[in-house]
Amino acid sequence: MKCSSQLHAHHISRRRHYVNRWLPENMLCLCANHHRHIHDHPADELALVAHVYGEGHYDMLINREYVIKWDKDYEAVEARLKQAANNTKQHTKGDQNGKH
Repeated sequence: MKCSSQLHAHHISRRRHYVNRWLPENMLCLCANHHRHIHDHPADELALVAHVYGEGHYDMLINREYVIKWDKDYEAVEARLKQAANNTKQHTKGDQNGKH
């Protein structure tokens, strides 16, 4: 399959599960073609999640859907996302400077 140039954010645990919706570890960045493929081939999604995040990651996310009640704290979600973005920027900056 050939990659497309458009990137999509793929939610491992579907978006309707708010407890996981904004977790960076619930995301995969995929081209549009591979995103469509993953939705049509669940076994390939499981294999990709295991490859990227390790065995058991998918099960951990699915278990969170049933164990953790989301308290609708949007400010906490925003703070966690900003922190993840800052960590990514610092990591990327380090890569560009040859530190990683």
